[in-house]
Amino acid sequence: MKSSKQSWDNRLFSIVVFAMIILLTIICIVPFINILAISLSGADVVRRGEVFLFPKDLSFIVYERLLNIVDGYVGSATWAALGKACGSSNASGSTGSS
Repeated sequence: MKSSKQSWDNRLFSIVVFAMIILLTIICIVPFINILAISLSGADVVRRGEVFLFPKDLSFIVYERLLNIVDGYVGSATWAALGKACGSSNASGSTGSS
């Protein structure tokens, strides 16, 4: 009889631990989903506070701007690398005076 009592106690403990893990997982994931929903929503609905877990007025403007910024950095890095590889006087660090 004692072994069935321990078995019930172990089951109850496992259920409580599992429920706590699920709750903590939800608490950790919801903010990331919220940020994603805000980034995919239009500016007006975000200002009005109408976005929580699902985007409203779907918009990719934020990601278009981000790609434009990244594209600018890639272009600058490419020109700097090409200048260095070709021995440009400004890219190689020489001052031009002999």
